[in-house]
Amino acid sequence: MDLPLLRDWAPDNNTSYPIAVMPIEVQQMAIEADGIKKKWREIHANGRGSITPPETLYHYTDVHGLHGIVFSNNDSEIWLTDFRSTNDPTEGCHVKTLLEKSVAKNLPANAVAALGYFRNPHGGMLAEADEMLANFMWIANNLDRRFLTSFSESENELSQWVHYGAGGTGYCIGVSTESLLNQEYTAGDITFKLQLIPVEYRLHIQTKMINEFIADIAECYEKHAPILSTHSRALSTMYGEFDNLLRWFGSAYSLEFKNPHFSSEREWRLIVEVTRPDSINAIPARSRVKGMGITWYVPAKCAVQSIMAGPKVEYEQFRAACAPLMFTRLGKVRLSKSDIPLR
Repeated sequence: MDLPLLRDWAPDNNTSYPIAVMPIEVQQMAIEADGIKKKWREIHANGRGSITPPETLYHYTDVHGLHGIVFSNNDSEIWLTDFRSTNDPTEGCHVKTLLEKSVAKNLPANAVAALGYFRNPHGGMLAEADEMLANFMWIANNLDRRFLTSFSESENELSQWVHYGAGGTGYCIGVSTESLLNQEYTAGDITFKLQLIPVEYRLHIQTKMINEFIADIAECYEKHAPILSTHSRALSTMYGEFDNLLRWFGSAYSLEFKNPHFSSEREWRLIVEVTRPDSINAIPARSRVKGMGITWYVPAKCAVQSIMAGPKVEYEQFRAACAPLMFTRLGKVRLSKSDIPLR
């Protein structure tokens, strides 16, 4: 069996050693922690694929988004944005709160304070990166990025117009769900699979999964409690392993678990996790201007079926703008205007 590398293990003389020369109990602990991560990666990859999406999903956007998707390419293309550049700065805080409660309930009282995942950003850990640490989504290895774009099952929904459709001056683009499936993105020498995933809003489902995940960690902790109580380095190593597990789980499920109060959005997300390609000259994503800054994105194909203009859009002007494309790739696209009385 290949043994995982624990970079931060060292005996009391601060000399670094590979895992093979650690005490056998620490080796076993590290192997079990690695097994927990493999188990939950598999659950994450396969756990929710049985849910069938509707035939059409709807993407609410402003006029710039409409132009980028429909007008600027020969084939319609939608962009998956780096999750750190999404419009919601609290993205993921819901999962962090649930994890923190479960850890406090199932692990020793000092675990929350000891795990860097929950550590106060002003506690001395990378003080120069306080802003990133304040957002729990900061990951030790910043080369792994998640990119996403959002869809709703609902067409012409008031709350969607207000929050995502530029206050009613935007557009609701109906996309064939089939066109979003089985897509890949290639960067350098690596190909990444895109996943279409339904957002989970049911709190009891979220809590059950998180408690099962933390229970695996707690079982490992209790099993190795004797060596943890006598070897400070072993305890430090254990917390390091658990911290990595929490960071992975938090970053993975934060894009899928949302507060139940948002359930009316009926959201689906197209997500891809991109790591640095083997080729050092390859850039693992593309860049664009967003507001006053620059953000990264991954392109994906989409088949546009309908475009609904928002309640505040001048519809005839919109139809005139679409006219040059009506005889080519917009020929089968249904155009309409929202009838919601939004002021």
